[in-house]
Amino acid sequence: MANNIWMPDIFIDQAKALRIPTYFVKPANIRVYNDSRIRYSSRINFDVACNMDFQLYPIDEQDCVIKFESYGLQNKQMHMTWLKDGLTVNPDIHLAQFTFRTMLLDEYTTDYYDLQYPGLELKLHLKRLIAYHVVQTYIPSTVFVILAWLSMFIPPESVPGRVGMGMTTMLTLTAMFSSVRNNVPKVSYISVLDLWMLMCIIFVFSCLVEFIVITALIRNGKKKTGLKVERVCQ
Repeated sequence: MANNIWMPDIFIDQAKALRIPTYFVKPANIRVYNDSRIRYSSRINFDVACNMDFQLYPIDEQDCVIKFESYGLQNKQMHMTWLKDGLTVNPDIHLAQFTFRTMLLDEYTTDYYDLQYPGLELKLHLKRLIAYHVVQTYIPSTVFVILAWLSMFIPPESVPGRVGMGMTTMLTLTAMFSSVRNNVPKVSYISVLDLWMLMCIIFVFSCLVEFIVITALIRNGKKKTGLKVERVCQ
């Protein structure tokens, strides 16, 4: 019956894939009301491309706008609007890395074609959960930075202890940074997480440089100056 009724030529802008979850019968129904209104309902799963900005990663928030547009009918021929209280979200849906909320935006008219076509927008706001990165990245890197700082309290005469502690911390942070980069979005700009890891590596490297400077001063007969620098850095 649905094939004999006019249907609007709606498409989803920037949709990468559409799937109809069919078992035996297509999940769709049609209702005809006494006032000649017709309601057609169907279930469709789709994947949509969403442009994201990861400069604040992993404390970022993303907005994905899903556009439903008419393909061939202009805004003078068809009017699109959301039903009042027409948005229903399944409360059992949870995302592993985000909390989300959905909003229905107002009707719009396309301005990037030669002709104007009606459309509707659905906004999906995503807020990243930071607990994973706190446990896996921030706490371990902070511990290693504290270890590098504690190595400054080891006497300068204990060369193997300070060098071993500093180098071990530096290599561990470098390996952690490489592992983190493999699990984050591949972007060409610097994110907040990159700045954090870079500052940790710079601090540990500064501890090694401080020890080299103090050792050089002591070997050149400037032990008092070296110990003074040591106290200032501590």
